[in-house]
Amino acid sequence: MANFLCRDIISEVKGRWACYGDDWRDGWRCGIKILAPSVYIYCMSILPALAFGQQLAEETSAYNW
Repeated sequence: MANFLCRDIISEVKGRWACYGDDWRDGWRCGIKILAPSVYIYCMSILPALAFGQQLAEETSAYNW
């Protein structure tokens, strides 16, 4: 039953396995060029979460137990 449900996913991964390997190798080969965009995306993702957490803590009086 599980094979029937995942048949398309498995065939897709098998068919693109060589491309996935090339993508990972190319990613590691570019080295420092990928670091700056990765840090930027991380910071732009985490800052709103921190701001929302701070606002939520203030609104719910999390610091005043």
